[in-house]
Amino acid sequence: MFVWTRCLVASALGMALALGPASAALARTTLVTDGDFERPDAGQTWVTLEMGDKFSHWSVTKGSVDVIGGYWHAARGSQSLELNGYNQGAVSQLLSTVPGQSYLLEFALSGEPKNDGCGPVHVWNLQVRFAGALVGRFSFDPSGHNWKHMGWERKAVNVTALTSHTRLKFRSLEEGCAGPAIDAVRLHPSARHS
Repeated sequence: MFVWTRCLVASALGMALALGPASAALARTTLVTDGDFERPDAGQTWVTLEMGDKFSHWSVTKGSVDVIGGYWHAARGSQSLELNGYNQGAVSQLLSTVPGQSYLLEFALSGEPKNDGCGPVHVWNLQVRFAGALVGRFSFDPSGHNWKHMGWERKAVNVTALTSHTRLKFRSLEEGCAGPAIDAVRLHPSARHS
């Protein structure tokens, strides 16, 4: 189940109500295409993609990744993305943005709860880049979770576009064939301007 931080949800809802219906509509839009990783269809297992592969509007820019289907529960929809396929991986998507516009980047974070032959399970780490700049390093502790209860956590960071086309990138910081997983990636225009 996707864990939402109550104060962030209340704050976002309060902001949308205070700013009126137009802002509430903006809060529901996202510039990320297929942030739920529903393509390609991974069925009940997973599909491994390697550097240079493109899927939906995403590109694998390092190593390999797994699009996870019914193998474990997704945060939203029926699929998610593990950033370690056979090895440490990264994905990116080029977004249409407005120079100087502030955005709220949100995503769900979890990770492989059991390491079948991939080494010890520990806290999984990833980094996020926006317009080439490191905007955050995030961690997930899989302790106490399993494939039916992944413990998805909501993560959010404010970012600002510099140009009309901005690259969003997620990169695992783990070696080996197990690591962090992401889902429900959203980029919303925010009321804050640079």
